[in-house]
Amino acid sequence: MTYALSTSWQSTEPLSGMGLVDIIEQTGVEAIELDYRVTAEQWREMQKPLRQRGIRVASLHACTPLPENFDKKKASGDLFLLSSRDEEERRFAVKKAIQSLQLAADLQTQAVVFHLGRVEMEDQTNVLKQFYHDNEIESEGAAAFMQQKLAERTRLAPPYFDQVLKSLERMNEEACRLDVYIGIENRYRYHEIPFKSEFDTIFTEFTGGNLRYWHDTGHGEIFQRLRVLDARADLLQPYKPLLLGMHLHDIKGLKDHHAPGTGDFDFNQLKPFFRPETVRILEIHKQASLDEIQQGVQLLQEIDL
Repeated sequence: MTYALSTSWQSTEPLSGMGLVDIIEQTGVEAIELDYRVTAEQWREMQKPLRQRGIRVASLHACTPLPENFDKKKASGDLFLLSSRDEEERRFAVKKAIQSLQLAADLQTQAVVFHLGRVEMEDQTNVLKQFYHDNEIESEGAAAFMQQKLAERTRLAPPYFDQVLKSLERMNEEACRLDVYIGIENRYRYHEIPFKSEFDTIFTEFTGGNLRYWHDTGHGEIFQRLRVLDARADLLQPYKPLLLGMHLHDIKGLKDHHAPGTGDFDFNQLKPFFRPETVRILEIHKQASLDEIQQGVQLLQEIDL
């Protein structure tokens, strides 16, 4: 089974494009996901050594590469908001999204992962996390807090979600034309889009198009630990037929992006949802060592994930 490594492992470091390829090659992986922290300059430097060393691009995490003149410290999957109520901003976000789709087509890569934006409201996810750390996540107080925040979200969401649907309509047209797929990622905070039934609406609206589900193991598991939803029952099971790929990483408490085998997540629970063609991306951040990544790949191979 082929596993790809996200460039997010080292893309925050001050490396040249060649340096980034050099260190990723040491892990032994045969493919990468190009993440949104990779600058345009790094990408120009990476292309030739990637071809020479036979390392393919398995997926892109939009918007990538980071456009010229943007501060790398602000790089984010939400840098351009497809949910913006400012039409000029939203159209620009769609333009950048389509550029990522075009790059994927040029690279003969079919998977592009997207964040879809957010509902503009106060994000108090950290309050919910404090309930967890205080061993009170099952308390009436935690349940009441979550109920209050979700009611607020439901009230505020419609105009932002409408903008997302408008953005996806144009993106889907282009994805179909280019024969690439839009992977819609489950999110990490309750005010982000999509959330719960919004997935159903999106996939119903674009039935027959090139929109697919992309599962992030850390986001799903953390939402489960915070009692926001059940990752398997609410996400993996209903969208299994649409599953394009997964971001695979381990979790320690409420901290994700660790190498498999260094946290407390049971990867065996994911096995029923994989198909041979499912894109498998190790989205691991810089706290992981080279050895931990290599051992993580071995672990996934041993459980045949």
